[in-house]
Amino acid sequence: MYPLNKYITETVHELLHERFEDIVNVGVKLRIKISQPEDPSVKDILTGIRGIKDVITVRQTGILTRPDSGKQFIYLIVGYEMHADRALETLAKQIKNIAGVDMTKILSYDGKEHLVGGKPIVV
Repeated sequence: MYPLNKYITETVHELLHERFEDIVNVGVKLRIKISQPEDPSVKDILTGIRGIKDVITVRQTGILTRPDSGKQFIYLIVGYEMHADRALETLAKQIKNIAGVDMTKILSYDGKEHLVGGKPIVV
């Protein structure tokens, strides 16, 4: 019986470790509209992001900032299970499609600035 328990424990450990290696932290800047009572709240927006396939965690990294346009900026770190067949632009578009999100900008990938053609991904 003991060898089976040991095998199961080792297998679970390997699977969890393998999945952890696939998770990347993506720095994201969002422009959001939350000024009217009928607008989604920040909690609603973060919950929507958590509902995107392969998003593991969402963390806000600072306070909301208000530009002159009346909309607000929020900075996030999104823990994302990256796959070779998915681009960060797809993640940015999925976030942009959440109610209340007006613009998505990918700032970093695993702590390093992320540029495509010398520019950040903006949708």
